[in-house]
Amino acid sequence: YIDKWEKQQDVPPEFYRKAYKAGLYSHQYPKEYGGTPFEDQVGGYEDVDPFMNIILYEELARVGSGGLIGAGWIHYVAVSPVLLFGSEYLKEQMRPVIEARKFASLAISEPTAGSDVRKIQCTAKLDESGVFYHCSKNW
Repeated sequence: YIDKWEKQQDVPPEFYRKAYKAGLYSHQYPKEYGGTPFEDQVGGYEDVDPFMNIILYEELARVGSGGLIGAGWIHYVAVSPVLLFGSEYLKEQMRPVIEARKFASLAISEPTAGSDVRKIQCTAKLDESGVFYHCSKNW
C-alpha cells in the first residue's frame, strides 16, 4: 500500500482510524481527550518518553515512506498547543482529531514567523470590550 499512497500523494482515512485503534495514532495524548497512552504511561501527553516517538517513526520509516509519517502525525502540531494551553472547551474540540475522525494542522500567517512559531510577534490583551490583537498577517 505504501508505494501506491506515495504515488497518489494521499493516505486513505481508514489508515488513521486503524492506527488509532492500534494505539499508535494518539498515544501521546491523555485518555480523557480520546488519547490512547501506552500502559506504562501515567497520564499521556506529558509523560511520553521522546524515544517512544523516535522508535515509532523509525519503524514506520523502514517501510520507506516519509510521507506516511508526515501525513499520519501532522495533527500533533495542531493538537499539542491546545492541550497545553487551551481551555477545557477547546481541548474537548480536539477529541475528533485525536480519535482520527477529523484532521487538523497549524497555519502561521505572520510574516515574521514562517514555519517558526517562536518568531511570532502577535500579542493579545484583554480589555473591557473584549480581546485586542496587535499583529500583522500575510493575508
